[in-house]
Amino acid sequence: MNTLSTISGWSVTQASAIVTKVIENNYQINVQTLQTLGSLAIGVPSSKITSLTPTDILALASNSTFSTFMEQAPAALRQKFVQEVIQASSNKSIFQSVPPNLASEIPASKLLTSTLNVSEINQMKWTTSQAQVFFRIVLVQITNYSMLSSNILQGFTCGAANNLNNTQFVSLIKSMTGKSVNLDSSQLSCLAMRLTTNGLPKDFASYSSEVLLYLGPYTSPSECVDYFTRVGEANINLLDRGSAKRVNLLKSARTCLNIYGTSKITNGTLQKLGSLACDLTAQEITNSESYIIQALKSCAPFTDSQKSAILQKLKATYGDPSTWTISTMGQIGNLTSTIDTSTLQRIPKTVRVNYFSGFLTQIKVQYKLVFISVIKQLKVSSRLTARAAPDGNVITTDMINKQKDYLVISYTAAELDQYLSNTTLKDNLEILGSLAFDNDQLTVLKNKLDTIFPTTVPEQYLLQIGNIAMMYSTEEISRWSITSVDTLSVVLHGASWETNNMKINALVKQYLNSPNATLDGTTLTVVAPYICGLNETLIQIIPASVLRISSQPLDTSTCTQNQKDLLYSKMAAAYSSSDNSSNSYFQIMKTVIGGSKSSDLILFAKGLPEMDLNTFTELNPNEVKKLTAGNIKDLLGINSFDINSIINSSALQAWVSVNPQTEINKLGLNATGGIQETMPDGFIDISPVIETSGASSHTFVYLFYACTFAVIYYINSPIL
Repeated sequence: MNTLSTISGWSVTQASAIVTKVIENNYQINVQTLQTLGSLAIGVPSSKITSLTPTDILALASNSTFSTFMEQAPAALRQKFVQEVIQASSNKSIFQSVPPNLASEIPASKLLTSTLNVSEINQMKWTTSQAQVFFRIVLVQITNYSMLSSNILQGFTCGAANNLNNTQFVSLIKSMTGKSVNLDSSQLSCLAMRLTTNGLPKDFASYSSEVLLYLGPYTSPSECVDYFTRVGEANINLLDRGSAKRVNLLKSARTCLNIYGTSKITNGTLQKLGSLACDLTAQEITNSESYIIQALKSCAPFTDSQKSAILQKLKATYGDPSTWTISTMGQIGNLTSTIDTSTLQRIPKTVRVNYFSGFLTQIKVQYKLVFISVIKQLKVSSRLTARAAPDGNVITTDMINKQKDYLVISYTAAELDQYLSNTTLKDNLEILGSLAFDNDQLTVLKNKLDTIFPTTVPEQYLLQIGNIAMMYSTEEISRWSITSVDTLSVVLHGASWETNNMKINALVKQYLNSPNATLDGTTLTVVAPYICGLNETLIQIIPASVLRISSQPLDTSTCTQNQKDLLYSKMAAAYSSSDNSSNSYFQIMKTVIGGSKSSDLILFAKGLPEMDLNTFTELNPNEVKKLTAGNIKDLLGINSFDINSIINSSALQAWVSVNPQTEINKLGLNATGGIQETMPDGFIDISPVIETSGASSHTFVYLFYACTFAVIYYINSPIL
């Protein structure tokens, strides 16, 4: 154990297997042994944490080495440990007890407070949703915003900051510059609308590049070059491709930097464009100097015409693909997603295998779109290449360790069946289960496991099967032994379940049916991202108290309306003692707000939450129908200025269908009212007459208006 605990790079499955084995041999889990487990700590069963005394828990929490390993641990173990730390902190602030790197596991309910010690929370690693809960409290307590860390500033919302005057608001936004504050498009959009209420700020250089994406463009000759150079440093994908804002930015940049027609775009100009170069046309890419290859490496995805132009640039720069080396491929980097099938076939096979084996693993998580595109192209290339079996025929452990995701391309489903032995599959199950095999390939692996485990998959192997788990039926899942929340966590997080709701429900149900299972905060934290996979029966049994101690927001984006209604009512019950008009309460309820009633929305509106437009589109259309234009304005705040961007959403369309034109005009909507206006008493509704051809139609119109005015004159004339 002394040797194993010092080895870095253990997977959770490996660490779990080792720890389980030593526990079976009477290895005692206590504060002393946990501190000496080192890198193996990530394999400790979460149930073992609950057996420690409060003193032991706090001792572990103060051990920076142990907390570093806990940060790498599975969700269930992390959450259980932090819950125990919170319970042990009865006479001490939880912000002093919980390790800063594990702050993400603190439940939102613990952040609902009227006062916070900013110095205690400033360096803790919060998630955005956590920081949004307490952001308004922080703004109430301090005015020196420059002291705030990026961990807190990421919690910015316009609703939390609507009590600041303009000077304070500008100071807050400027304090974000140079701190790598991660704000999403909804945060940046409302931020920019408030900053530009009285026109564009004069000192744009005081703001971060991401803020400038939404502020501009600055087009005066004396400012524009500096402005676009700074904007080019931002992540252009914060603006949707094809959006009016993004299109207008590049249009203005072309004018500022003198990019016209077929003129050559110099390296200097490309460096100023930065990420704006991602939207250059195929012709402009062709007309660009060599730096275009570097400029486009952080872009994705590309249009077909862009891909063609980039590929021509690559060939012009690096020569014929048959001469490309691993070094060449390394220089091409993410632009490999633009290499077409015929070009891939010309790259030497040894170069392809050796390069893509490492490259695919490297980009799999960070650049998912590039990964998917490259895998697709490589598969097509592989199928078109005349070949017998892959080199070496039999798949070995060494080959699996070296090629990893390249195996997905190297072997078809039929070839996997032929060349992968059951022994090799069992010995390398964790790696093979993590690879991006298609369903046909995964089915082959599943069938082989059925041969290895004819009755059911043992629990220790459930920790390893990864994506293969998706190939099992609900009936087969019902035979699995899922005795710990740790196993449930690994199985759920180890596969791309997407919309396999029946299987997700079967997994959770199977765990809850085990003798020692509890539906506690740790279980709900594990299940929260998959909550829409639970049927209403399972949702119904979630205790309100558990909702308060889960550290993961519920993801209701794919839920049915009935599920949303049920989850909202349970969350409202869980937080019934909270101030339901506060910004903090709104931020907590935002993830389940699709199930709110109109009365709740009206109450939220009184707190002026500045609801972002994406959240508004998640509301129940039948409840939105019951709101007035004033209610919607109060809900959205400054975001209502951009309401026409969601005009086609089901929520807004439903509201338009039950409102007259005068109400719709109050929101500035480009839409026609769904119901007829009701005229006040004493008024006559003169509908417009559609003119037809011929003199008779003109005569009719004149007679109609003449008679109408005569009647009005008669009614208003005094009786003689």
